[in-house]
Amino acid sequence: MYDARTAHGHGMNVRRFRMLGIIAILLLAVLAVLAVPAALYVWKGATAEVLDRAAREQLKRIGHAHEFATLSLGEVHYRVCGPETGQPVLLIHGLAIPMQVWDAVAATLADAGFRVITFDGYGRGLSSRPAVVYDEALFDSLNLELLDYLGVTEPVHIVGYSAGGVAATVFAARHPERLRSLALIAPAGLLRSAPLPTWLLRIPGMQDWLGRIVAPARFSGVVDESTAGLANGKALSASVHEQFRYAGSGEAIVSMLRRYPLSGAENYYAQAGAHDAPALILWGERDTTVPFERAQDVKRYLPRAELISLADAEHDLVYVRPDWVAAELLGFYRPAAPRRMQSDEPAVCT
Repeated sequence: MYDARTAHGHGMNVRRFRMLGIIAILLLAVLAVLAVPAALYVWKGATAEVLDRAAREQLKRIGHAHEFATLSLGEVHYRVCGPETGQPVLLIHGLAIPMQVWDAVAATLADAGFRVITFDGYGRGLSSRPAVVYDEALFDSLNLELLDYLGVTEPVHIVGYSAGGVAATVFAARHPERLRSLALIAPAGLLRSAPLPTWLLRIPGMQDWLGRIVAPARFSGVVDESTAGLANGKALSASVHEQFRYAGSGEAIVSMLRRYPLSGAENYYAQAGAHDAPALILWGERDTTVPFERAQDVKRYLPRAELISLADAEHDLVYVRPDWVAAELLGFYRPAAPRRMQSDEPAVCT
């Protein structure tokens, strides 16, 4: 005998079973999607090399490293070129490319008689990757400690490129007694928006995942593209890929994107502009990374600075147009510059 209630109940059970099956399939699909980046994250962490003392000594033996300074938060990779009696020039690199970005500019300044200091900031190149917040205070202390380590007591010419322009400006604002001049090359600090949306970084584990997976691929690709065809392009590209071989570099960069004042640095610029040290601003008019429009903002805070732009240059002008950058710096320094070295006085580098 046909029972309508039993049949209806049986149909409901079938529909519920099918719905549970669909939900189970969807959950498995979600887990599968999540498993891929999770596995990649674990694999990248397991295969990253450790940049310890033994690794640094080996890098020096094969000619891939220069000198290391032991500072309060770790080892800092640095190089000094030029005569010991030359006026000191501290060159601060940007966000992703370590100190090799300055090679051509540093060589020209050293040949002109300056004592040129280049270095890898914490988290980049072959310097330590301390587990700290990567903000302006970290890099200000690094700059001071490195100068003290090298025994530089006289005022310095400080040059900051891109994100390094913020560090240079902070140095000028906080330590005017140690500053001889300030030169900024397409400096960050006054961008109109933050590089990463805050909501994204609030997702649990997102900052670590971006640092370990996304940042190395993204910045390596950008540098590969911008250095293609340059005489020193392979060396620059290799320096970026090498830094990402070691654990912590991508995480340091993402920490900078979150905590370092790539925007909102108006107070530092205002404080730097209140001092009377000579200042120079260099910019490429085709720059889209730190748009040339920001040059007038910087000039407003540094009213005594000279602004010089290059019409056909982009953000990469330090390594694409190093001759122009070096020539402008030498012109800026020339009133108080040392004599140009003779050809039989090579610029010795450590």
